Amino acid sequence: MPRPDLFVTLAAMRHATTVRLPRFGERAGRRRLVLCAAAGCVVAAAIAVSVDRSVFSSGSPSRPELQQILDRLVVGRGRVAPGVTAFVSGPRGTWSGAAGLSIVKTGKAMWPNAPMHLDSQTKTWVATVILQLVGERRMRLGDTVERGLPGLLPYGKRITVRELLDHASGIVDQSTFDTNVLRFIQREIAGLIAAKAGGAPLGSLIAQGISRPLGLTSAAYVPGGEVGASHPQDYAVESDGTMRDATDWYRADEGASGAMIANARDDARFLTSLMRGQLLPPAELTAMRTPSAANPGYGLGIGIVTTDCRLTAYEHGGASYSTTSAALVSSDGKRVAVVLLNGNISQGHSPGTRSSDAAFAAAKRCSAPHSAAAAVLRACPAVMRRVGEGR
Repeated sequence: MPRPDLFVTLAAMRHATTVRLPRFGERAGRRRLVLCAAAGCVVAAAIAVSVDRSVFSSGSPSRPELQQILDRLVVGRGRVAPGVTAFVSGPRGTWSGAAGLSIVKTGKAMWPNAPMHLDSQTKTWVATVILQLVGERRMRLGDTVERGLPGLLPYGKRITVRELLDHASGIVDQSTFDTNVLRFIQREIAGLIAAKAGGAPLGSLIAQGISRPLGLTSAAYVPGGEVGASHPQDYAVESDGTMRDATDWYRADEGASGAMIANARDDARFLTSLMRGQLLPPAELTAMRTPSAANPGYGLGIGIVTTDCRLTAYEHGGASYSTTSAALVSSDGKRVAVVLLNGNISQGHSPGTRSSDAAFAAAKRCSAPHSAAAAVLRACPAVMRRVGEGR
């Protein structure tokens, strides 16, 4: 089998010029891509594409079916962001690719190893650190908020760390706050408890327990959104295709709920290592992957995917006003797909679901194209159906 690095895409062309992106639904050009849906293999309407392939295709030529999945996210009717990166690993080896633009104004092409905001995927990283501390007996899942942070909440004695991680704490009345606000509050409190129990800032605990041992050079915890490395700009995408540079939007309050950045390869390495038991003792990994009684589609910081064929996989996604991510990993860590977008189609005053849904659909298709898993997809109409919260 060729070395994995041979699958890594060539760098984006240096002399890319400004490219006019088609508006949503606009038909233009010569190339038409046919999407065959996994369940039932329903042929979708052809997607018209007229964009220079040197800008929009930067994946390994050995996996054109994966590159086409990325292309469809950034051009034609299915466009949900200006640019996308992805990493896929499975029985056929590894592949990484990119499509679209990292900076719209200059026409700079997206590159496969671009570091992107993971947003709510951060919850899985934070849960891993907390479970490491549990394994080291520095804290317990049954510890209350009052024990970890005395006086923080008037009802802190009634809320445990486990409930913070599985989104079942009931910290605030859900009729008063949006569900996403509730999850944000829960995870920020969990991060504060972890930092106190670990005796170090949360970012240091993530680096010590995950990034450095695995050699994840692009992974960083950046509360406030200040990214030091070269990175794509982020865009808020309107329904008519208008894009606003939103790189510095809505980041000041991000911490344990969404402050991780990484490229797709490093995010995938984290997830496969997690599933293979390289980051957590068996008891803690089992606890993470056990469905919550109050939220059966979610474990401790990770979504649980169930299928009609009784298969199990794990997932998490993330979304801000200007970025989107989706990740799927098999329970044995042998198959993973990560998709990262530098845009999001907003929905009123909240991040919309269209970009997230498209990212997850792409991750699912990337995880099993033209393989044994594809046969499973055809046999099980609801395979890879997401039942967890995952965002």
